[in-house]
Amino acid sequence: MPKKDTKDNSSNATSTKTSWTSTDEALLVTTLLEEKRKGNWGNNNPKKQAWVACEAALAGLENATNSCHKDVSSIKSCWQ
Repeated sequence: MPKKDTKDNSSNATSTKTSWTSTDEALLVTTLLEEKRKGNWGNNNPKKQAWVACEAALAGLENATNSCHKDVSSIKSCWQ
């Protein structure tokens, strides 16, 4: 019988899970407030420009939490 490899490869693999820290969430709220102030809001929801601004603001923070990139879809999901 072949021996199972029990080596943990998680340190070598890129995460596919989006993790949110309180810092990430605070930055999201701050960015959405700024976008609302700029008028990038409509029908009680952020416009596309606001979501793109949030994605840009959160870019690069995934390394601190071993999370995958926070794209517009995951940002909307967190917000809702």
